[in-house]
Amino acid sequence: MSAADKTGNPPGLAEFLDQGLPLIRGTKSINFAVMRSNGLSSNSWGVTVSKQNDIYLYCRDHMQDVKVSLHQSGTQYVGFTEQSGLYRLGNRRWHQWLEAEAYNGPNMVPSFSLFFPSWGLGLTEEVRKEDPKVWDASQVYLPGAESPLATTISLVITNPNLVMPCADIEGNQLVPFGVLDVSPEKSLWLVARYEPEGALKELAIEAIGSANTNPKLLSSLVETTDDRALGLCVDGFTSGGIAFMMPFPVTARSDGESPTLSALFG
Repeated sequence: MSAADKTGNPPGLAEFLDQGLPLIRGTKSINFAVMRSNGLSSNSWGVTVSKQNDIYLYCRDHMQDVKVSLHQSGTQYVGFTEQSGLYRLGNRRWHQWLEAEAYNGPNMVPSFSLFFPSWGLGLTEEVRKEDPKVWDASQVYLPGAESPLATTISLVITNPNLVMPCADIEGNQLVPFGVLDVSPEKSLWLVARYEPEGALKELAIEAIGSANTNPKLLSSLVETTDDRALGLCVDGFTSGGIAFMMPFPVTARSDGESPTLSALFG
C-alpha cells in the first residue's frame, strides 16, 4: 500500500484522512517507511505481535539486528549489535523501562517513538529496488516532513475498545495509520505526526563525534554495511520520558588506517 500520489511524490499527512483511517487494522504486522518528495526514504520498518502477545519493532532491510520489544509483562527495551549498522554508547541492551499507562483520554503516551528528520532519510529508489522482497506491496509509505520539522512514528498501547482520533496538536497533524490486536486487554496504534526537529541535528553531530573516536567500531561498521546504507543512531529518552531512536545516514572517508564518518547534512 502506498501513500504516493500520481506523480510519485508522497502527500502530506492530512491527505491520509481521505483514505479512511486506520489504513491497516486487524492484522498481526505492519510494514512502513517514511519518504520525502525527492524519493529518498528511511529504512523499512516492521511492527509485529508474537504468539505470546509481545510487540516487536524491527528494521527489515540493512539493519536487521535492530529490535525494540514491548512485552506483555510491561518491560520494554531496545537491543542491537554493532554489526547492525547502528551505534550507541554503552551496552547493546538498554536498561528496561516500563510500559506507559493505557491510553484512555485526550493525552497520547507513546511507549516508543522513531524520529525521522528530512536529513535522516537517505535510501534511494535504486537501493530499494535491489530488495523487492522487502519493498513490496505491503509497504506503507508515510510522507516525510521537511526541515525544520521531523516525522515522528510512535507506538501507543491502548485499551482495545479505544478508537484513536485524528487530531491537530499545536498545528501539527496527528494521524493514526495502523492498529494491531495485541491481546483481549490491549491494542497497539501506530501514529504519525510532524513536529519541530529541535536538537536532533545536534544529537546526530554528537553521535558522529563519539563514533569517530572508536576505530574498532568504525572498521566494523564500514566492513559490514553497504556504503549506500551506512548509518548511525541516536537513542535515549525525551524530556517527557519517552524512549526514542533516530537512525540517520552518514558517509565514510578513509585517509589513513581508520575511516572517518561525516553527516550528509554538511
